[in-house]
Amino acid sequence: MISMMLPEELLQEIVEHLAYNALFIERQLARFRWKYNRSDLISLSMANRQWRQICMPFLFAYLRVGDLVRLREQCMINTAFAASVRTLDYSSSRNMDTIPSLLPYLTNLDQMNLVELDSLVLAAINHHPITTILFYPTKTYLSLPSQSGPSDLAKIILKHISIDSRKHASIDQYLDRGMEVTRIFLYGIPPIKSLRTQRYNGLCELHIGLYRDSIIDLSWLPDFARAQPRLKKIIFDFKDHFLLCPAAPFIAPLIDELNRERLTNTIGLPRYTITRHSGGPGLASSTEPFNEWHVSGIFLVFYQWSSGRVLHIVHSLFPLISVLTIRSVHMAVTYEAAGSELINSLCLFSSLRVVSLLGVGCVWEINSAGAPEADTEAAMVFYTSRIAQQVPTIEAFFVYEGSAFGWITISERRSIIGRSFDPSLRGKLPYYELFLYEVY
Repeated sequence: MISMMLPEELLQEIVEHLAYNALFIERQLARFRWKYNRSDLISLSMANRQWRQICMPFLFAYLRVGDLVRLREQCMINTAFAASVRTLDYSSSRNMDTIPSLLPYLTNLDQMNLVELDSLVLAAINHHPITTILFYPTKTYLSLPSQSGPSDLAKIILKHISIDSRKHASIDQYLDRGMEVTRIFLYGIPPIKSLRTQRYNGLCELHIGLYRDSIIDLSWLPDFARAQPRLKKIIFDFKDHFLLCPAAPFIAPLIDELNRERLTNTIGLPRYTITRHSGGPGLASSTEPFNEWHVSGIFLVFYQWSSGRVLHIVHSLFPLISVLTIRSVHMAVTYEAAGSELINSLCLFSSLRVVSLLGVGCVWEINSAGAPEADTEAAMVFYTSRIAQQVPTIEAFFVYEGSAFGWITISERRSIIGRSFDPSLRGKLPYYELFLYEVY
């Protein structure tokens, strides 16, 4: 074979180039650390032994398993395979007692994703070189093993938790033992008074659920944000309505302008995000004492198509938006006009990285109710490619139209390199919405 005549360093570079061509969304999420693009590598590894040896560290660096017992057996007979595993993703509470006897074989394991944690597993983790345990609890009430020593939870990163008066005390005791928490969901305003100065190790995201009839009092938020040095994103989510809320913090100028333009009956704003930027003066979209923050993501729901006017207003007030989600609800429009209007409006944003288009059949110029799924997907790829050519900063689209949905990733040359329409996730749009939170 020609490959046998090439220097191994060149073969290594070829494999690395193929491996790092992963889906955009997987590159953003901590859960998929060490996950590479395996589709091309699998075929390449079947060519000969040399290719197989070069590909193996990439093929099995990220491993999602459903049977720990079988994995342990495989590691016992194939040490090269065991040594290649860097991230182990296990989303079950079964056979957790297998982990202590499995870990010694995984000599290069750097991260585990778990949904359950007991005292034996925790002890095994603390005796292994592994650095990170991403913990995704499935139970409503957080319960971790009793303390076995100082900082015995230092390797544990709790990915998300909802805070209320009942759970507040329980998480404190775990934070004192070294645990970190990445994302907090907070529902109900005003929150617990002690949150004002509470410090959460490792907190990066705060998700605040707002309700239409609740009194929105965020006087506690400035002190809270200052106490979290790693906090970079705050999401405001209106849980019980899609209408515009006049008291919504940080976006009052947008609502005022939509009122002046008589557009408030055509649009809803269920979610938006502010992001902390580093260095430089405060931005126009910030309000004291949040002058180091800016609006970075907006979710717009259109009841009547007015994307051109609305997006012009949004851009004039929040030019640094990087994530934009557009959804249409029960809307009949002229296809060609709507698609052109949307594309032209998106060209205004010079910082867009991710665009989500949900139920926007007018853009694809199809009747989604009667179009075959293959035609819908082809139209999605065609039109997102057109948008990407006009807005070169976009890295990925999330598209949803009937039974066809998934991620479309954009290459450096602004052409479509891949898409993910996973049949197993039909009807599970919230699963993808959780991913969108981490992209903001």
